[in-house]
Amino acid sequence: MKIDLFSTVPSHPKIAFLGASTESAQVLEALLSADVEVAIVVTKEPKRRSRGSDLSLNPVEEVAKEAGVDVSYDLDAITKREFDLAVVVAFGQLIPSSFIAKWPFLNIHYSLLPRWRGAAPVERAILSGDETTGVALMEIVEALDAGRVFDVVEVSIDPNESSAELRARLTSIGIERLLRVVEVGGDFFANAKEQRGEVTYAKKIKSEEFRISGSVTVAQILRFERVSKPFGISSEFGRVALSDLSISDENIDDQSSIPIGVLRGDVLRLVDGLVRVGTIQVEGKRAMAIEEFRRGNRHDISFVF
Repeated sequence: MKIDLFSTVPSHPKIAFLGASTESAQVLEALLSADVEVAIVVTKEPKRRSRGSDLSLNPVEEVAKEAGVDVSYDLDAITKREFDLAVVVAFGQLIPSSFIAKWPFLNIHYSLLPRWRGAAPVERAILSGDETTGVALMEIVEALDAGRVFDVVEVSIDPNESSAELRARLTSIGIERLLRVVEVGGDFFANAKEQRGEVTYAKKIKSEEFRISGSVTVAQILRFERVSKPFGISSEFGRVALSDLSISDENIDDQSSIPIGVLRGDVLRLVDGLVRVGTIQVEGKRAMAIEEFRRGNRHDISFVF
């Protein structure tokens, strides 16, 4: 009979930590603050900000170095260490099946699985207008985000919440639940559940998704801003990013002379209504309040679709 690796995890396990994001660093810092023994940290190699500059460590490595924890950029390094549980947070690499067969790999995933498996669950939840999301502690298996769910906490998404704000909230919850794993050990995993429901995938976000087109609605552009700055392409200015958006209280009938995709004054006409623009940034220039921009550029800006 095959042994469930998670059932063998002791209370206060020794951990191998895999991650590379700001959120990953926060989780690692919480583990270390709770006196959890971290055998090794695996993360991404440092990058140079520009030619000739010093290497820039990612936040996970910075936390590990400060705590005196060994760091590797090679996943194979964990094979040379003794540990009870591998914790994965936004690592960005697939875990080989041979590793999964040997050690329990626990992932903190920011969605209500099986909705939004994949790279960008927080952003996809916001862009799709979801009212709720959550944090799942799940088993890593060969198929993408398809493992058993050991624990899930559902949370409401505030209608004005940015992706960064939502991710911060979810990280705090994930840390709280992970520290419970550390305290309890194998018993935490006793109520594992297979995923049920419609599977959706949170594919990686591309900047082009936030471009203003002739079909973008008011609701969509407000969601865009919660994830990234929406932008339009103008024949005169090139790429123009907009922010500090709000629904205009002007009647669309009173502004019917404004074509769709045109910014007149501080009002942008979309397919189903108007939004007011607070800040504008022309590519290569600094961001400025729309009032300041309009003092030198009073004419309409027409976005090309």
